[in-house]
Amino acid sequence: MSIRVFLALVLLLIVITFQIGFAQPAASWVEVGAGSATFPGGVGPNDNAQWPSLAIAPDGTPYVAYSAYVNNTQNEVYVRKFDGTSWVEVGAGSASGGGISNDPMNSDGVRIAIAPDGTPYVAWHQFEFGAPASEIYIKKFNGSTWVEVGTGSATDGGISNTPSSYSSMASLAIAPDGTVYIAWHESSSSSGIYVRKFNGTSWIEVGAGSASGGGVSEGYGFATSLAIGSDGLPVVAYESSGSGVNSKIYVRRFDGSAWVEMGVGSASGVGISNSTTGASINPSLVFAPDGAAYVAWSESLSGSSQIYVRRFDGTSWVEAGAGSATGTGISNYPPLDLPFQPNRPSTKVDAMGIVYIAWEYYTESTDYVIHARRFNGAIWEEIPTGSASGAGVISGNSRGIAPSLAINPFTNLPYIAWFAAEFPPSWVIGVFVRRLDRIPPTPLPPTSTPLPPTLTTLSLPDGMVSMNYQQALTVSAGTQPYTFSVVQGALPAGLSLHSRSGIISGIPTQAGSFTVTLQVVDTVGRSSAQTYTIVVAPAAVLPLTLSPSALPAGAVGVPYQAVISAQGGTGSGYTYAIISGALPPGLSLNAFGVISGTPVALGSTTFTIIALDSGGNTGSATFTLTIAPPDALAGH
Repeated sequence: MSIRVFLALVLLLIVITFQIGFAQPAASWVEVGAGSATFPGGVGPNDNAQWPSLAIAPDGTPYVAYSAYVNNTQNEVYVRKFDGTSWVEVGAGSASGGGISNDPMNSDGVRIAIAPDGTPYVAWHQFEFGAPASEIYIKKFNGSTWVEVGTGSATDGGISNTPSSYSSMASLAIAPDGTVYIAWHESSSSSGIYVRKFNGTSWIEVGAGSASGGGVSEGYGFATSLAIGSDGLPVVAYESSGSGVNSKIYVRRFDGSAWVEMGVGSASGVGISNSTTGASINPSLVFAPDGAAYVAWSESLSGSSQIYVRRFDGTSWVEAGAGSATGTGISNYPPLDLPFQPNRPSTKVDAMGIVYIAWEYYTESTDYVIHARRFNGAIWEEIPTGSASGAGVISGNSRGIAPSLAINPFTNLPYIAWFAAEFPPSWVIGVFVRRLDRIPPTPLPPTSTPLPPTLTTLSLPDGMVSMNYQQALTVSAGTQPYTFSVVQGALPAGLSLHSRSGIISGIPTQAGSFTVTLQVVDTVGRSSAQTYTIVVAPAAVLPLTLSPSALPAGAVGVPYQAVISAQGGTGSGYTYAIISGALPPGLSLNAFGVISGTPVALGSTTFTIIALDSGGNTGSATFTLTIAPPDALAGH
């Protein structure tokens, strides 16, 4: 465990203990580092930043990606992370100059996601030079620089590769096994929602026709939201005109062979929004730890809008609390005849299964602000009082547009990023971030009788040796905060249970079947237990191959560089080392596979290089490198 992760856990335990023992002021939305929510600039004081996308790594590090208006000429993609003190670049140049996009045309529609191994991925749509078209691009950070995810993923046709068509509004999601999925809106003669995944080598369709013709929407689709279901397969929510003129919210899932409805009628007729007169736009899809799916959207009726939410109960899409998808919804604003009202909801679920939603809200008196609520199992409550009225979470800041919500996996606290513009005396735009400084208690409904906590996670997924494993236990009833523990048996070697979050995580080191009894205790001492069996399969053998097949010759006194690259395995986290022989004097191999230096002696040497990926898979190759006199390479 890193010092950063250890300190985060200690801090969380201190905060929870303090809250239990002492009366505390109401929770509030605070800056994440000095100036992170203050004009001018926010997280990037000189970036002219807009349209942020926020994600938090497994170690609790927040990342934000956004479009930066560079030199008043074009948008580039910038990425920053919070290092505990300030918002810094993620690799040299990630938030300066051309950023990670570095293209003379506009780069927009930025989305970020973090893989289970902590690797950040960023996708965007890139406008093409000299053509009325855009393509979907993606890069990842390999620990030192931003690289393509497969050859050509951020050049020319990108991963969409639809010349003379607009590919835009990407949505990015990563499965627990590390598979990266992207969905986007394809605007052509057959507009629709397209989906691809990275198989370790190239970007392929997810089922026949998922990125051609009408795509997974089988016709018009817009503003998609992509998430990974409890079975590890992708699900999309999107706008569709359905059987009428006004847009509806449709949902489809991939069942392993085809894209099908998620409940009868979820992608036909009035869809899950179930409105015959209103316009339903900008869905946000998320899955809870217990596998329940939630979709929030903006519903427009009679000139005003509200935020609506439904959840999938395994059979049909029902309200998440009384009135969550009728009347004034969860936003609960008085009907107003204004062209702009609540819009662009962002939805996330914490480790306890509590659903949080943030959205932008416009009135003539407040301008654009950011509002937020959470579902406590009975009602959609403010977090804290005032988070869904007035200035909301932005605490007096005059504007707030396009919120992006994330949950810190260690503290369970919600973070929100947004962008805003300030006009007189000068035109300034920036990306801002706040977080909740403590988790408000979740009250039971006033008429409810307190019940003991119950573990609602009925079974735990199987694992595999050397592969990342993470699963959150879910609890109903009781009084938070909860404490989790092992009371009988043991988890598989390499896995541990976090006592406060209830998250089982780690990398299994031993195959077998393991039976363990886990217990949850609430803050007043009531408890329940559940017995689980986890089957850990032996590590998959996924051999790596190394390239190139041969290294170019070098010359004494002439700087030399060659790059060894691995393919196969898990497709990420490659490191390199020499296991036999030695490089010519003056040369060295770093962990990223780069051979460099200046040769100092003539001759040929033979050596073997091994590559290791994040899943423990290996591959090796033997090379012979010849060093010639300085003039022997002349003319080459």
